[in-house]
Amino acid sequence: MIFEKLFTPVEWQLIKSVPVWIFQIVAGADQQIDKKEIKAFLKELQEADYYREPLVREILFSIAKEYPSGPQTQSISYEQILRDLEQVHKILHHRVTPEQADNFKKDMLLIAQQVAQASSSGILSFGTRICPEEENVIDNIIKALHIE
Repeated sequence: MIFEKLFTPVEWQLIKSVPVWIFQIVAGADQQIDKKEIKAFLKELQEADYYREPLVREILFSIAKEYPSGPQTQSISYEQILRDLEQVHKILHHRVTPEQADNFKKDMLLIAQQVAQASSSGILSFGTRICPEEENVIDNIIKALHIE
């Protein structure tokens, strides 16, 4: 709850939505959210303690508490999510340190990659490949959040 106080209620709701949006657009990139992708996202929520960035931990704990049985996808378009991610980028750079902002964005990228890899193909997890649609979504997340 420490970080929540740094933001307006609207800003906090936007920032808190980022992990769910990322799950939604990555898992849904192939038009089908499967059980492996849901499981991967739930694992990220359950392992929030492993994230170094306190802002990310606070958000993931909050989501896990709010959605104990899994994320609820929101009726928001892919394009709107990308616009909102751009807005989150701007908010972060006004409200937290550059290091915290960068850590948050990189952690969101890690979540995107974990979800994408959950349903990727490969023999015994070697040579796993992320489908082209998910790769494209991840590239757009990187651009929207200005991840370097």
